Amino acid sequence: MKKIYWFCFFAVCCIYCFSQQYEQMLNKPYAERVTELRDLYKHFMDLKDSTVVISEIEQIENLARREKDDEMLLEMQLFRAYYHSASVKDGHYKSSLNQLLSIAKQAKEKNIKNIQIRAYRNIAEIYWNHIKDYELAFEYYILLENMLNEIHPENYPDMAEDLLRVGMAYYFFQDYPRANSYFEKVIVIPETEFNTLAISSAKNTLGLYYQKIQDYDTSDDYFRSVLASPFQKSVEQWEGIAKGNLGANLYYRGKYEEAVPLLEFDYKKAEQVNDYGLAAGAMTILADIYLKKNQLSTSKEFIDKTRTYIQKANAPDRLRLLFPVMSKWYGASGHTALSDVYLDSAVIALKKYSDKFSALKILRAEQKNNRQQRILEQARFDLEKQKSVFQKSMMIGIIILLLAGASFYYLSEKKKQKIKDLQLQISRQELETAHKELMGVLSQLSKTTRSLSEKNKLIEQLQEHSGQAKDAVIAQLQQSMILTGEDWIEFQSLFEKAYPGFIEHLKKIPPKLTPAEIRLLLLFKLKFSLKEISHILGISYDSARVSWYRMIRKLGQPSNISPTELLELITAD
Repeated sequence: MKKIYWFCFFAVCCIYCFSQQYEQMLNKPYAERVTELRDLYKHFMDLKDSTVVISEIEQIENLARREKDDEMLLEMQLFRAYYHSASVKDGHYKSSLNQLLSIAKQAKEKNIKNIQIRAYRNIAEIYWNHIKDYELAFEYYILLENMLNEIHPENYPDMAEDLLRVGMAYYFFQDYPRANSYFEKVIVIPETEFNTLAISSAKNTLGLYYQKIQDYDTSDDYFRSVLASPFQKSVEQWEGIAKGNLGANLYYRGKYEEAVPLLEFDYKKAEQVNDYGLAAGAMTILADIYLKKNQLSTSKEFIDKTRTYIQKANAPDRLRLLFPVMSKWYGASGHTALSDVYLDSAVIALKKYSDKFSALKILRAEQKNNRQQRILEQARFDLEKQKSVFQKSMMIGIIILLLAGASFYYLSEKKKQKIKDLQLQISRQELETAHKELMGVLSQLSKTTRSLSEKNKLIEQLQEHSGQAKDAVIAQLQQSMILTGEDWIEFQSLFEKAYPGFIEHLKKIPPKLTPAEIRLLLLFKLKFSLKEISHILGISYDSARVSWYRMIRKLGQPSNISPTELLELITAD
């Protein structure tokens, strides 16, 4: 009897505690209970038993009905839809999407903007992360953004996080100007304990953008602003990343000694949280730095560890950055064959990465076209319904037919324009691919130039001593410094893709230029110096200089004209 009594007493206490715990969230503005709601969501998602989750939700709903809190009732509906979408295993998200659309509609009718916005956010995330319909995801991101324009960050603490999501979507498709506009909106929102991580993420991504365009000073400012966050939570999470990015900027500037401690801090921090992809990024740069310092054993240690981490992180895209370092390492170690193998691997890895991104862009274009087709089909269906309703009236029927004809013509022309736009986008992608291929050749030519310079120094050292064996080595080195005719044919083909018509334009300039003079101008177009060109063409520096002055006299230009000025004159003609 006593056991039953104590059991009942314990049950009543649990119910009372539960009520007290959740009653304090009722009938409050969203901004005042957002932290508690986020903890509640986490609590529910951590529970393994779905029946316990549903039971607790129902208890909260009963409390909300008793206290007449319509917003909390709708909040629990939103969580049910979120929980259902997270539990989907067969890829069928239609039910979750319908629930979220219904919740968004109810929230709009009741003017509960925070729930309407978050319903749109969840819909966009399902389309983006699970269905991979990027065009539909962008449609809901735009709806979300329009709603955000109607409210103030103080009333909706998720604003920084939501704007960041939209910006990252555009950043993913390399629409940097549009992406940056969202990030700049994020960083001007007053920073709080709740939104600090989103604001730091926006600052870091802006820093990465300016790093891409080699504006390292602006990039540094953004990374330092991440470290200057007044909230310890943000500093702890972003310190390693921001310092690693500052180290990368120093590396790009050639300040290797200053870069090393920052990059080491980054990869060690990443190791502590098992973020192997992030660690691999920092260690790839460290491997190259130690290679440049001729510390081959240390460089190899980082190369091996980086490759292991790339496998652990399942991040094969990072191989496009590691393979060039490995190629240089094997070249510096005297393993020419392996150096060539990894150089080829680097080209293949880069092509795979480019092809994957191009495929995503084409997929989005196709999705956009398909979306337009569905809109047209719905319009036709609606038109047919209108016809069936009004076909008893001849006059109205004639008007409908006229409207249908005009609509069909308009939609047909619009469809043709969409197809033209898609073809133009594909052509641009082909041009971008050709330009990337050319950049790969230019990178290889740059490496070849450095190699030729090193070989030149070696020849000069060897020529100071006599001996048949050394004479043979010198002859072999001199032979390896000259690019073959096949190299030039492939180079000109890629150059033509990147700069269409440029070579033909040079051939038409009077007086007629020789093939050697055209080669000279092509290499000047690519910013090579006269000394580098002499190595590439396999001639002495003096011969290259004489060829240059002969050509400018031939073209009737003053002897002090620079290659850049000459090219500007030629292209202006």
